[in-house]
Amino acid sequence: MYSIDRIIKHINKKDQKPLNIIMDIFDEKYQYMLSKLHDSKNNFFIIPNREWNQQVRIMPVNFILLKTYNNRLLLDENLSYYAIIIGQNPSEYILNISTRFNCPVISVYTTLPPVEFDSFKVSRYAFAYSDYRVYSSEYTARTWMIDKNRDNIEIIERPIDTELFSNRNYNNLNNNMLIIKDETSDNEVIKYLTDKDHRSYWPSPVILKSDDPMLIKKLQNCSMVINTSWWDERSVVLEAMSVGCPIITTPCGILTNVIKYGINGYIAVTPEDFEICIDSLIKEHKRKDAMSRAARETILNRFDPAIFCDKWEGLLDHCSQASLGAWT
Repeated sequence: MYSIDRIIKHINKKDQKPLNIIMDIFDEKYQYMLSKLHDSKNNFFIIPNREWNQQVRIMPVNFILLKTYNNRLLLDENLSYYAIIIGQNPSEYILNISTRFNCPVISVYTTLPPVEFDSFKVSRYAFAYSDYRVYSSEYTARTWMIDKNRDNIEIIERPIDTELFSNRNYNNLNNNMLIIKDETSDNEVIKYLTDKDHRSYWPSPVILKSDDPMLIKKLQNCSMVINTSWWDERSVVLEAMSVGCPIITTPCGILTNVIKYGINGYIAVTPEDFEICIDSLIKEHKRKDAMSRAARETILNRFDPAIFCDKWEGLLDHCSQASLGAWT
């Protein structure tokens, strides 16, 4: 049985402003953009499952760290919670909170399965319980063995902060090419590109880390960005496109349907492919400039935060239509 107070709160849920949302920490870049839903007027009560990485993004002012006692969250019983947003699968404890406050659990997948996961372990995640699942791309959903046509599946592409990663000043570029690589190992492309004797007229190769605190400045000033990773989806590639960097990348993740060869970037496989593309960018200045503008335009048209916010607000609005007891 539900108390009269709980029933009244549920009736008023769809008109609730601001929304009170419980969320753990799983992806600072992604969650920073979630903070902007409904013009940043929502309250996000943050589960302290780990420390927020301030170097990646400053924690938004509408994120409120929850306190705990004996490993239990201290939640205000007088508040009506609208939803629980969890990175990947919820624990039994989170599901109990969902029942207690009659709010849905939304699992968010912004990364691919870890390399050490076999197909059995991936499938266990695929069939674990959540009211809704949100994937950052169709490619991400496929790697988690998910049918995107299931009723509770949403594909909401990771947004790029186009104001933070703003169009660069083309008069202040240096002669560096930034190289993105897998953290786990080197590869033949890296060895080829970093061979100092290979091409004396090439830009200086600089290995880039996605958590580099100087990331934006380096992207703003570099000559080109080269992605040699074959596994991760590398949001840094899209961030580089947002500032207008010419891109040369492996055909990994969603990049195969983002990059249009020779228009907004290049796709390369072998060391020789990369060599041809680099030489093209060095020798064909008009193409390089046109590619830079097209890269920025691609991000504005497809990965703008406004598109992301519209889709998330639509999902949350759908949650408000459920009957009392729907999430028990």
